[in-house]
Amino acid sequence: MLSTTLRASQRRSYATVSSVNVAAINRGQPTSSVSVIVKAGTRYESKPGVAHCLKNFAFKDTAKRSALRSMRETELFGGVLSSSLSREHLTLTADFLPGNEAYFVDLLVSQLTSTRFARHEFVETVAPSVKEDATAAYNDPAVLALELAHGIAFRNGLGAGLFASVSNAVTVSDVKEYASKVYSKDNVAIVGTGVDEALLKKLVEEHFAEHAVSGGGAPSASTKSSYFGGETRVAPSPEAHFHGPHTVFIGYGAATPSSELAILAAYLDPTASLKWGQSTSPLSSVLSSGTSIKSVYLPYSDATLAGVLIQSSSVAEVKKAGEAVANAVKAVRNGSLEGEAFQTALAKARFKAASALEERGVLADSVGGKLLSGGDATVESLNTSMEKIDRSSFTKSVSTLLGSKPTYVAIGDINGLPFVDDTKSPQPTSVEQEDGTVISRPPLIYTHLIRHSPGFTVLDNVYLLNGTLYIVNPASQTALPETRMMISSGAKLQSPDPEREPTDQNMQVITMETAKNLFGESATRIDGNSFICYDPIELFNHYYHFAAEIFFTIWRTYSSLDPHITEQGTTSLPPPKRFLAPHIPANGWRDYAKMNQYVLRGAFPSMVFEFDSTWQDRAKTGRPFVFDRIVLQDRAAASRGWDDTDQWEKIHIFADKIESDSNVLSWWEPVRRNVVAFSGGDVVRKATGAPKDIVITYVTRQEWGRRMLKPADHERLVVGLKGLHEKYGWEVNIVKMENMRRDQQIALAARSTILMGVHGNGLTSLIWMTPGASSTVLEFFAIEAFAYDFMYPAKMLGIKHYGFWNNVTWSWPEPGFPRKPDYPQHRGQPAGFQGNDIPIDADAVIKLCVERLIPRTL
Repeated sequence: MLSTTLRASQRRSYATVSSVNVAAINRGQPTSSVSVIVKAGTRYESKPGVAHCLKNFAFKDTAKRSALRSMRETELFGGVLSSSLSREHLTLTADFLPGNEAYFVDLLVSQLTSTRFARHEFVETVAPSVKEDATAAYNDPAVLALELAHGIAFRNGLGAGLFASVSNAVTVSDVKEYASKVYSKDNVAIVGTGVDEALLKKLVEEHFAEHAVSGGGAPSASTKSSYFGGETRVAPSPEAHFHGPHTVFIGYGAATPSSELAILAAYLDPTASLKWGQSTSPLSSVLSSGTSIKSVYLPYSDATLAGVLIQSSSVAEVKKAGEAVANAVKAVRNGSLEGEAFQTALAKARFKAASALEERGVLADSVGGKLLSGGDATVESLNTSMEKIDRSSFTKSVSTLLGSKPTYVAIGDINGLPFVDDTKSPQPTSVEQEDGTVISRPPLIYTHLIRHSPGFTVLDNVYLLNGTLYIVNPASQTALPETRMMISSGAKLQSPDPEREPTDQNMQVITMETAKNLFGESATRIDGNSFICYDPIELFNHYYHFAAEIFFTIWRTYSSLDPHITEQGTTSLPPPKRFLAPHIPANGWRDYAKMNQYVLRGAFPSMVFEFDSTWQDRAKTGRPFVFDRIVLQDRAAASRGWDDTDQWEKIHIFADKIESDSNVLSWWEPVRRNVVAFSGGDVVRKATGAPKDIVITYVTRQEWGRRMLKPADHERLVVGLKGLHEKYGWEVNIVKMENMRRDQQIALAARSTILMGVHGNGLTSLIWMTPGASSTVLEFFAIEAFAYDFMYPAKMLGIKHYGFWNNVTWSWPEPGFPRKPDYPQHRGQPAGFQGNDIPIDADAVIKLCVERLIPRTL
């Protein structure tokens, strides 16, 4: 009846005018509006934050009007201008009194066609307002929870945040380029309300004919939306101005529009229909004073996210509400929403959808979205999606949707707030033994691929039986990478390639039916996050290869799960519980300098190390196990990711290409700060501005026996460095790492602004350097010899790296950087690579030090 009344009380039309989609809805409103809906939401942006910046560039200077003139003329007409951004659309709106349509259509069209994108407006107005928006959003736990939820639920596309980062890296050129792509006729819909349809079409045609639109065509999402789900936990950093309540979001999603989730959200909504009354929602009984429970329903063109947002000053109340949500979801999944309860939820959902269309902005965005997607843009169609749903079809669909992985976000006291497992309905997850002890035995569930790049894979719910890893793959999951791109046989590094290929003894991908035949109905749980390195022994007992390759890259993979690691090293990621090395004996991973064990004990003191004997112990039980989550690293699998296969190529390439929610340079800070603090060093380099805060460290190998500088060149370099101390007051250290304690090596590296030396193990200390504008590594090579060992870690940490061939310097990605096809690599290095007469031009080194330090701040 409601939808019939809606249809009868309005006039609407839609048409295409000069390739521009136009719709008009006239209910005889006392005011009018025209909205320009652009398919330019964050899911389409070319660079994180650029859509937010473009939104804030609305109504600035154009070729026809200055921003001030637009504002004054709008005020003269009694109008209001606004811009808004969603994950799918950027909307520019003018609200005004009827009769002023011509002016405001012209003003809106000129925004698309002739905005100047002046640099001074960006610097003085746009960038500060973007930062203010972002700061407010990231300090509002409700907004932050939904931002994180989208990233977990959809990852890319719809997973992109609505807000630029506070330290926004977008430039005015980025905004101008993005606008040139999205401001095109076929990417725009114009929707008017309270406007005569014929007049709007005429004005749109006139003004688009007057203004040339040079857009290069609409950008499109890289892929159709997929729903993943997952969990994240965020503890506010001490420097954040966060005083909000403890917040938890529990949600479910679908990679399709879902009216069923709208009905579920309406059923869970505890808002009463009558003030001071109590709703029929199963959550209303746990709604206490000081606690907020809100249902969330967010539909998109090709996906849906729905759930419940819980906020309270009491952790206990959040837990209580979370359990109520879990019980309600379980009941719905089991088909208990029926009869009057189902009809009530359906009616509430339909009313919410219809009443939302009474809001002018929602109506314009909905109609505009339909126009842009080629769908039915009549108002009737916007309110009929739930009319054909009955209880049977609802139960069937929602049972499948709720069987997927939930999206769970916790913000606040992460030590007290529940984990997603704590809010799940009770499951038969344990078995009591004859002696009374209880072991965790969760029922079988599917494996989920979380991240992957060749050689680096994050997987949830991975099974282990007889030493073999099993992936239980649901038919709905995106195609998995080949097992050979995830794992190898573990054969020695110098083995022929066929011997390094994985077999069914290493990993298998199986169906749930096969899993039940192999494992039975359950498996013993190995909880927490497990790092598994499948590499052979050759590279484990070497400080560089273990610390700066294996450990460094496996953490890079894991860190990709947290898009908000701060410069202070704050992360929501729990420390790994164990590090497993199935092919390494317990005494085979320690290096001669005893650095490996020192680093790992400092990074994660509680992490357990398991080696080949422990792996074999589990295999010999003949019983199935299931890992909560594994981060799997395999050098041989990584080597299969590039065309010119070279086992000595750097595995950093693919670790750094891991799909990530955010490309932050601070990804390494949690580990670096732990290790430096463990060593008694300063985790932040002093930056008082005093000359003594500059620290130059030269790691000499002159007594090492190989890879040494010419003695005379070494002496000239020492004299030159001491001259820098005398002239500028900078601290200069000439050190032999083999003569220093382990804590001294790490603490000195953390203080060093410039670290230099001949290619060798001593330069591994660069991974403990404090990142900064002047942080630099200088690496000396024999002429035409080079290796990428230290260039890649430096690049991944934002530290500038220079290679030296005597007086010739090169740095990635500048001209002159040595490329593999042009020079021999590693085993084919020139004879002088390991020699003891490597030349270095001391004057060139000193000059570069001054260039790096004088014009820069610490």
